[in-house]
Amino acid sequence: MKILKTILSLAISFFAMEAAATDIANFSRYEDDNERIMALPNTGTRVVFMGNSITDFWPTTRPEFFVLNDFVGRGIAGQTSFEMLMRFREDVVRLNPAGVVIAAGTNDIAQNLYPWYDEERTLGNILSMAEIAQANNIQVFLASVLPVSSFDWNPTITNHEDKIESLNARIKEYADAHDIPYVDYYSAMVYGDRDLNYGFSNDGVHPNEDGYRVMEGILLPIIRERIRFEGSVIPETVELWGTAIAEDNPVMCTKVSVTSFEAFVELKAGGMLSVKNEKDVIFSIYDNMIKENGMPMRIQKDGVYCISLDFLNKVSSVKEVTDMCVLNCFTRKSMADLSYAGNGEWTGDWTLDFNMPWGTENRYRMMMTIDGEKVYWGPTFGADNGEPDGSDSYFEMMRVVPANTWANTWRMPLSMEGKTVKVTAVLRGKYTHRYSDKSSLPRVEVKPSRIIANDQAKIVCLADAVIYDTSGLAVASVKAGEIINLSEGVYIAKSGTIVEKFVIKK
Repeated sequence: MKILKTILSLAISFFAMEAAATDIANFSRYEDDNERIMALPNTGTRVVFMGNSITDFWPTTRPEFFVLNDFVGRGIAGQTSFEMLMRFREDVVRLNPAGVVIAAGTNDIAQNLYPWYDEERTLGNILSMAEIAQANNIQVFLASVLPVSSFDWNPTITNHEDKIESLNARIKEYADAHDIPYVDYYSAMVYGDRDLNYGFSNDGVHPNEDGYRVMEGILLPIIRERIRFEGSVIPETVELWGTAIAEDNPVMCTKVSVTSFEAFVELKAGGMLSVKNEKDVIFSIYDNMIKENGMPMRIQKDGVYCISLDFLNKVSSVKEVTDMCVLNCFTRKSMADLSYAGNGEWTGDWTLDFNMPWGTENRYRMMMTIDGEKVYWGPTFGADNGEPDGSDSYFEMMRVVPANTWANTWRMPLSMEGKTVKVTAVLRGKYTHRYSDKSSLPRVEVKPSRIIANDQAKIVCLADAVIYDTSGLAVASVKAGEIINLSEGVYIAKSGTIVEKFVIKK
């Protein structure tokens, strides 16, 4: 018996030394930083993020999201739910947080630790972490597994789409049954045949900065429903106003993330520009910063500008937009130059020629120059959006960083070959674009005015008419003698067989 105890003791000691040497759970990764965090005053709003590489890369890609919200990242690349469970007490409970976001399962399905995947064990590990947290009065947030296009490091994995959906369904079922918020990243990030949206990832597994912004927009409101935080207050709506604005005043900004807003607008030199939120709180833009109740910004040069406002970092930028075009992805040259027409819209004519040295090619992107930098615009879903499907969402736009020549493209219908279309890019509200066959637009007659008259700075209609914008969209129907009240831009008036072009400049 004594010999047996000695053997068992030696075996246990050997196993302990081997475990310490390999540190399978990687306890050492955050050991020093855990001590630092525990030495800080506890605000009572701290939230720890427990996860794998998706969580690991988040604080380095979007550090401000963590620093300014009292969030702590505890992700370790490559880890499975089992390894996270092993270090959960060290990296979460000891930090005494108010909440924990648990995101696990991707590497279990990828078989990073074992040469098989067992959904029951993975789910059990996730639920065990949740139960440990609840036993220590820590608010739990259970996150979905993100969609995955492919596991490049383990191409033998098959049917991972079904495995992810099944695990997510069971995590949500448990969360709903135990009053735990379920954070559904999956629905917002999935595209096509259950792949990770190409626009939100560079490798089909990990989010890029745009992907993390989408995740933040989903997660932050859910956390704030349970854990109040007196940090940065992010406006719900933001508008630009002041004498610098050459268009309708004020101009509503587009919310491009949970913390950021953007506007494309024409500004006048010498005019003043300020920012206002939904509570009529005034902000100023000064030295690339956002400051409350400061002096308005004076614009130095006439032009069209992209104004970006990040209320999490309190930073801003005002950059001139010098051109925009429809881009030939192969030649990297413009197929149609677009001119600013007001109201955040650029428009121009495009004569369609799909002939390339290798045959027919109908793919395209948009390109804009902002302060000398080339910015590409592509579809919001997928690397190649395929042929138009008749939906408005097909034409929606976002900034993209193409992985190759033909990535992030739309397609013009092949039936349009040889025609000239009017293209309009819309960068106010929902970013999108549209086109119309120019031959379907009314032909403009160059004759003395019989429909439109300028009367003491007012645009007056001399006859009943329909007013179109330059893309052929009817924007107003007016009666004789009626004053035309439209924003700045180029318009076409049609009354019977008479058609005239006119410009509104305020």
